Amino acid sequence: AARERLDDRELLTEALMLGLRTAAGIDLAGLRARFGFVPAEPVQTRIGELEKAGLLIVEGERIRLRPGGLAVADSIAADLAP
Repeated sequence: AARERLDDRELLTEALMLGLRTAAGIDLAGLRARFGFVPAEPVQTRIGELEKAGLLIVEGERIRLRPGGLAVADSIAADLAP
């Protein structure tokens, strides 16, 4: 069976997409330690917009989806990915 090799950017995107689907959400500190990921200003702004829209919960370094955000999890992950 062929194995796909992902680069760091692809691994980060996968971590964002999978993390959003868990009850624990995304640990930004963990992503920073693992991938050097620090959300750029446009991404920070988008996180704030999604929180105000009631799709995300931001708790310190952790981002979780609210129930309404689950339906658009892929779109949100794409917004957060570098």
